[in-house]
Amino acid sequence: MRLGRPSLVLALVVPTVTGCGLLEGGSTVDDAFEALPADAVTVSFVDRGAMAERLDVEGTDPREVSDADVDDYGRLFQDEESAVAATALDPYLRDMKDAPINAFDVEWEARVFWGAGDSAAGATVWKVGDDLDFEALAADLEGKGYGASSAGDLTVYSIDAAESDEITATVGGTYPAPLMLNVLLDEDEEVVAAGTTPEALEDLAAVIADDSDSLADAGSMDDLLETAEDDPELAWMTTAEASVCIGSGPGFPEELADQYDGLGVPEARALFVAGDDADVLLALQFASADAAEDDLEEREALIEDGLDLRSQRPFDDLGDFSVDQDGEFVLIEEDFDGGARQATVAESASSGPGVCLAEDAG
Repeated sequence: MRLGRPSLVLALVVPTVTGCGLLEGGSTVDDAFEALPADAVTVSFVDRGAMAERLDVEGTDPREVSDADVDDYGRLFQDEESAVAATALDPYLRDMKDAPINAFDVEWEARVFWGAGDSAAGATVWKVGDDLDFEALAADLEGKGYGASSAGDLTVYSIDAAESDEITATVGGTYPAPLMLNVLLDEDEEVVAAGTTPEALEDLAAVIADDSDSLADAGSMDDLLETAEDDPELAWMTTAEASVCIGSGPGFPEELADQYDGLGVPEARALFVAGDDADVLLALQFASADAAEDDLEEREALIEDGLDLRSQRPFDDLGDFSVDQDGEFVLIEEDFDGGARQATVAESASSGPGVCLAEDAG
């Protein structure tokens, strides 16, 4: 049973770099698209600046407060409204409290996976504020044993996983491993990125330098993004077949099979959290409007009379869900009793009202 979407790191996103800077576009998620590879298949995006403003901690500097206060700030980003830890760096706020970079330096984060098979790669891109001291960060990385290599006009700093501390899972007691074993610095664009390999960051550097096409150029996720009514504070988008739907192999609850078999198989999906009330929208994109209409009927029946795949509880017990169709999209407004956090956890666990079964399931 292929349950769970490990690439949905919401902590669960996401268009050409023209030399004018990454903040010359529209919304922050549009800006993020400009820094991501054209063949991206999964993107998770967090507008941490907007989230910090909503939680009234904008401008907080962990380096100037006690460890206890840092922990309190960290917990703010893990409440029901903020979904989950705001960025990949937030769980390490205590370790990185006095480092040249930590979660509070991040304006937005985009985690991206691209390619397939042996060419598959991933990276996390952080847009940081202009107060970040890139020279200090480079010196600190080198001081902790990172080696420097060139990626075009930019520099990648790398260290072997064996050099990290097995107990703290950090490099030098500061940088989280394996997240930050390979780090790219771009002071001009105020971007820090971490990649699965140095080669992945070389690919990313080419996109940032406008030597390779970006996700904005490709436009492959534009239709998904346009379903969001407001600029998302958090988004997760995928066109990857393995992440769009789950499979019903061993372990699938057979007693629920008849409730899920009639659902359609979308080609892409996205989850958005936006607005002061952290409203949640799930978008399922089908091959045609007819396919979306067929799914709409089955999904309405599932929500009205069926059981959630994970909890096996009636959907009425989990919250309120509204389903609508817009062309090839089925749109689900999700109001879980546990707020946006429950919605993102359900999505990452392949649960909730948006579940679908892959065509090869069985």
